Amino acid sequence: MRVTRFFCLLLVIAGTKVHAETTLQSTENTVTQAAFKEILPKAANDVPFWFMTVDVTAFSAVRDTAVAEYAMLDGATPFGPIYNEVTSDQLTAAPRISIGGTVKNGWGFQTTYWDFSQSTHRGFNGLPPGGLTGAGLEIFGESASSRAYTFDVEATRQFTTMATLFTGTLGARYALLEHTDNSMAVGIANTASVLGPDIYTMSSQAKTGFHGTGLTYSLSGIYPTTNWLSLYGGGRLSNLFGSNEASANTHIVGTGETGRTTANAAADSSSADHLFIFEGQVGLMWHHNLKSRNSKIFARAGFEYQYWNSPDDPAQALSSGALIPNSSALHVVEAVDLETHFVGFSLGAGYAW
Repeated sequence: MRVTRFFCLLLVIAGTKVHAETTLQSTENTVTQAAFKEILPKAANDVPFWFMTVDVTAFSAVRDTAVAEYAMLDGATPFGPIYNEVTSDQLTAAPRISIGGTVKNGWGFQTTYWDFSQSTHRGFNGLPPGGLTGAGLEIFGESASSRAYTFDVEATRQFTTMATLFTGTLGARYALLEHTDNSMAVGIANTASVLGPDIYTMSSQAKTGFHGTGLTYSLSGIYPTTNWLSLYGGGRLSNLFGSNEASANTHIVGTGETGRTTANAAADSSSADHLFIFEGQVGLMWHHNLKSRNSKIFARAGFEYQYWNSPDDPAQALSSGALIPNSSALHVVEAVDLETHFVGFSLGAGYAW
C-alpha cells in the first residue's frame, strides 16, 4: 500500500513538472512571437512590406601610408634620410542608405549604398619652413587620403529559429578603394655662397586603388529581449574581381649659384585581380510599432568593423638632382598595399511600412 502511494506521488510530481515546463515554453513562445510582431509586424503575418534605413557610420581607416624618403648632400655633409609621418586614421563619418522590401514567404530584395572619404593634412605652411634657419633638410607638408564606396543589389530571405529573426542575403556588389599620399620637403645647402644658398624642393605622390564587381553575401540576426529592444549582429563577405592599380611619382627642383636642376620619375603598374572584404557588426536596436499606420520605426547603434585587402601591385619612383660641385638631393617614394581596417561604429534609423 505504501509502495503504491509512493509511485502515485512520483507521478503527480512528474506531471506537475511537465505542466510547468510546457507552460513556461508556451509563455516564452508567446513573448517571442509578440516581440517579432513588434520588430516586423507585417512579416509576422507574411504581408509584403517596404523599408528604408539611413545609417551614419564613423570609421577610422587604419592602413600603411606610402613611404617617402628624402636625403641631401651638402658638400661632404649628409642630411637625412628623413621619412614622411602623416597617418590617415582619424575618425570620419560616412553615410549608408538601404532600401528594400519583402514580397512573400520571407523572400525580398534590398539595395545599399555606402560612401567613405577621409583626408588628413599636415604642414604646407609655405617656404622656407619655419624650423629651417640654416643648412638642413625638412619635410614641410604631407597629406594622406582614403576613399571607399560600395553599391549592393541583393535578394533577401528572412526566417526565424532559436528565438531569433535571421536575414540572409546574396547579390552583386560594385566597390572602389583608393589611397593617395602626398609629401613635400625642402633642403638648403651651400649656405656660405655669396650668391645665395642652394635650395631643393622635392615632392611626391603615391596612389593605390581597386575597383571591381563580384558577389556579396551576408547573414544577420535580431534577438528580441523585450517588446521594444533587441540585440542585433551580422557578418558579410564579398569577393570582387576588377582592376588593381598603383602609381608613384617624384619631382625635384634645385636652384643655386651654379644654375638649376630638375628631375622627375614615375612608375605605374596595373593588373586584373581580386579584392576581399569582411564586415561585422553588433549592437542594440529599438523599435516601435505604429499601429495606426500599420508600420514601425526603429533606431540602432553598434560597433562595426570592416577588413579590405587585395594582392600587392608595386610601384616605386626615384629622382636625384645635383648642383655640381656643391650639393645633391635624392627622393624615393613607394606605393603601399591596399590592406585597410575600418574600425568604428554606426548610428541609424529606419521605417518599415
